[in-house]
This record gives sequence, structure tokens and C-alpha cells, in this order.
Amino acid sequence: MSKSLRGVVIAIDESGDLITDIQQDQWSPLPAGVTTRVVIDGEHETFGIHPPDSSLEPMTLAAVGEPGKPLRICLLGDSAAGMLGVRRGASITIHW
Repeated sequence: MSKSLRGVVIAIDESGDLITDIQQDQWSPLPAGVTTRVVIDGEHETFGIHPPDSSLEPMTLAAVGEPGKPLRICLLGDSAAGMLGVRRGASITIHW
């Protein structure tokens, strides 16, 4: 049975990262080994929630989770907001 957690983009930082209202304590209790799919604005998706020091390729769309900070959606090396055309208020859904 699929489960989900919903949130929204509350800010866009100077790098074009999408800052959400989803806090780490909302998604960090997910069971180990579970696959997550993060859907942005109902149109774009990425898989997994990565630590900020992940070695992902440039231009990879990634959900990034850091202790004590809200979930962030970034396009490594570019602006997620600009490339995706996403603004404040856009929906974010984590499926697992």
C-alpha cells in the first residue's frame, strides 16, 4: 500500500533551490531501504532523499535533506525554480 506526505514550496533561495515546508522529522522515520519518489508541482519527479554531500552528477534534480532544515529540491549546478518553472506555493509530494 502506497503512502504519501504532502507539502508546498515556501521559498526559493538565491541558487534557485526550492525550499519546502516538509521538515526532516516528517520523512526521516521512513523504514530503511524504502524507495521514495518526490513529485514537484505534479509534473516533475526525482527518486530518493539525499544528504547534502551526495556525489550526484551535475544537472541532477534531487531532493536534499539536512538535519534541522526543511526538505530542499535542487538542480545540481543550476536553478531548479528556473528550469522547472516552479514558484512558491507549488505542491511537493513524497510517495513511498
